[in-house]
Amino acid sequence: MEKTVTVRWNDVKQEIDGFGVSQADWSGAIYELSEPVRSKIMDLLFDQEKGIGASVFRGEIFAGFNPAPGEYDFNERFDQVWVMQQAEKRGVDKIIATNWSPPAWMKTNNSTTHGGYLKPKYYADYAKLLSGCIREYREQFGIDFYAISMCNEPNSMKFLSWDSCQWNSTNIRVFLRDYLKQEMTAQGVEDTKVIAAEPSWWSEKLTKDALNDPDACERIDIVAAHNYPVPIVNRELPAKSFQLAVDKGKRVWMTEVSQVNSYDTGMTSGLKFAKQIHHFMTEADVNAWLYWTGAIPGDNDEGLINVYKDTDTYQLTKRYYAFGNYSKFIRPGYVRIGTEDRPMKGVYLSAYRNPDTDEFTIVVVNDRDSTAELNLFPEGFDSAGLTPYITNDSLNMERGHDIVSESRKYKILLSPRSVVTFVGEKNI
Repeated sequence: MEKTVTVRWNDVKQEIDGFGVSQADWSGAIYELSEPVRSKIMDLLFDQEKGIGASVFRGEIFAGFNPAPGEYDFNERFDQVWVMQQAEKRGVDKIIATNWSPPAWMKTNNSTTHGGYLKPKYYADYAKLLSGCIREYREQFGIDFYAISMCNEPNSMKFLSWDSCQWNSTNIRVFLRDYLKQEMTAQGVEDTKVIAAEPSWWSEKLTKDALNDPDACERIDIVAAHNYPVPIVNRELPAKSFQLAVDKGKRVWMTEVSQVNSYDTGMTSGLKFAKQIHHFMTEADVNAWLYWTGAIPGDNDEGLINVYKDTDTYQLTKRYYAFGNYSKFIRPGYVRIGTEDRPMKGVYLSAYRNPDTDEFTIVVVNDRDSTAELNLFPEGFDSAGLTPYITNDSLNMERGHDIVSESRKYKILLSPRSVVTFVGEKNI
């Protein structure tokens, strides 16, 4: 059964800042590989022609950068520096850095792990660490952070074995308003954007106090959250708009998600995250969407690419290609445009265009076990044709045959369990 879907050129939604990945503490997973393998991995992740063109890189501001009061060592993690520099060479235009935990000496539990809070008497020292990292990475390594984030998963549970720090909404508001804003200005890095507050699941609750405080709100540029399941109910929260953040004129990013308890390199995982991207683009209206890691060691689903240091080899997952169906073809500065985002059961459609060049991209996810047939009707524009790029059980973002219009409609067939990107250009 055919379904006609209208794509509305002049129905402009949110601007896209990018699609990205983190390496954070896993930068060594790439850096420690031999050449030319590590450069190949960088190409696959960040080069738009040779790979999937991820345009946002998320690194880490490590606690080890400030091991004791007054002592700083921003050279501690050259693996991260190398990956950031190489990402920039391949066209990444947004390098961001998140802190997982302040140094142990600043915290109530004297540890970087298992939660604990930043002691109020060290708020100023922590602001100096964050601001100093921006300045030193710029001066020492030529890396200009697009944004920093003051915390990672501040609703952390105390049992977590990795670096973490707990923050409540009052802590966040006070730190932004009374410490970070002034210190960034003092160190001349006030143009760097600030992200808040990256909780584990999709909620803007922890940033509401700061957003409702004019002085704190002024120092927030991006409101971000992750998309992990809420532990008590073991499910993700719906991809809803952060309305307060939008009302305050802030960008909204989804900055981390992965599948942590399984191993699936195939289309089931690829479709899962293609649908997640779709939901966050069309329902939460996010400006950016990031997967947890680009490359990670071993057999797990926390990365787009699995790497094996002992043999200098790697494996590309269907997750990698499904992510690429978005990241390679929807570039920073594109805007989403209106369409019917669920034209039939199991089919998810979103559309985007470049306001400067009149190029456009349509991504369709077919989660059905059967072929889906759609007629795309362009409203407010026409095009010579559509070029599809197909990811399914047997194809990896492979170019298909161009589709020409019939009576101003484009008839498209979507293979079962597939992610298909259609690109074209508006006729002048």
